[in-house]
Amino acid sequence: MKRTASDLSPRKALPATPSSPRSPPASSSETEAFEDSSEDPSVHPIEQLWSVMNDASKSTAEREAAIRICISSEPIGQRRGVLAFKAEHWQVLEAISQLETPQDCAELFTGSYLKADFPLTPAGILYGLTVVKAARSALGGLAMYSTRDGCSLVVKHVVEMATLCSVCPITCRGLLAMVFRGHESLLADVHAVFCKEIETRPRPSVQICVVVLASLHSLSGANPLDVTKGPQSLGAESLILNDLVRISVQQCCAIIHVAQTLQLEQPLERDDFEWVKTNTGELGVLLDSNANDEGIGEFLLAAGLVQVWSVSLMNQLMN
Repeated sequence: MKRTASDLSPRKALPATPSSPRSPPASSSETEAFEDSSEDPSVHPIEQLWSVMNDASKSTAEREAAIRICISSEPIGQRRGVLAFKAEHWQVLEAISQLETPQDCAELFTGSYLKADFPLTPAGILYGLTVVKAARSALGGLAMYSTRDGCSLVVKHVVEMATLCSVCPITCRGLLAMVFRGHESLLADVHAVFCKEIETRPRPSVQICVVVLASLHSLSGANPLDVTKGPQSLGAESLILNDLVRISVQQCCAIIHVAQTLQLEQPLERDDFEWVKTNTGELGVLLDSNANDEGIGEFLLAAGLVQVWSVSLMNQLMN
């Protein structure tokens, strides 16, 4: 069965993780008391973490202590790169992004987990968390005052994240999930404004546009976005360009879906592999038949990069 981007959604939802209000720092004795009270083996550290993060009475030190416990209790996976991350690792990173000053915990996180060939450097992770906080703030403003300018500001931050993660759509999707958690209803508005803004130059590179479109589609869940709108905006009236972008976005969605399934530690279905393989074949045909068309070089480069991501994903799965 041939699948489309709208068919893809994670098979298990992560728990809601609303932003916690600021609270004053606590003394080291408060931190030690929290660590002593968190050794109940019947409570998973991730559950304990979000119990603390969502409790307005908890201090900054108590939140940081809960994060440190999670970092020490979640070993890195066996696969390389971003696939070494489980869903729990992304939740710890999301909790860090909710701290007023996340640097110390971010450095502890990267020191523990980025020994594998993760697409982002430790400095990139810290910068990414800064952009996540700015995007979440802009999205909160958009939720209160639905304006085109507000939407454009969110789009600006989304593009920043995609630019940071241009070597890995899986990582971009992970960061955007932190931004849109609890604001999924605004995905369609952000997507519509993004599609409008890429119709004319100046715009991000085709590669960045593909990463943004695929990441937003993969987050849309039960209310999928129109997968044709982005390619039509970017490719204008050209059927070749439209097909290059459309299949590239679908392939990125498939890559993200496979990664999400593995991070949730769920089995892959045969259709998952077939969908990746089908899009890889279609992209290969388009690349071969238009290889000498210098006028669409940027689109060919973006589609070629998607092919590289696909090969990289399959190699990681085989290791």
